Amino acid sequence: MLTELYDAYDGDVDFLGINIQDTSAANAHAFEIDRDVDYPSIYDPNGNALLAFTGRTAPRATPTTLVLDEDGVVVSLINGEIPSRTTLTDLVEDAGGPPAPPPATATSEDASGSTDG
Repeated sequence: MLTELYDAYDGDVDFLGINIQDTSAANAHAFEIDRDVDYPSIYDPNGNALLAFTGRTAPRATPTTLVLDEDGVVVSLINGEIPSRTTLTDLVEDAGGPPAPPPATATSEDASGSTDG
């Protein structure tokens, strides 16, 4: 869902993945490849990046999704899986971001399973 939304917002909303769970940079990279992550992501096994949020929020689960406003203030937090695309797009809009982009649609190639054209 995050990759699809990152692509759909087309630069109007910034995304950043912070991987604190994998045991090596290679495993973190493999995770990104396996899930087609194309938004920026950093490997932070010590959780140092989370220090930036000290006093503002404390993630309690992996994954945790934070929505920040344009001033970098945490305005929403989702501990665990994001319940739905609408949940995240509503939170982005509530934070002053753009309206939800339309969902990606399958092309006729995707629907038929053919790549021959």
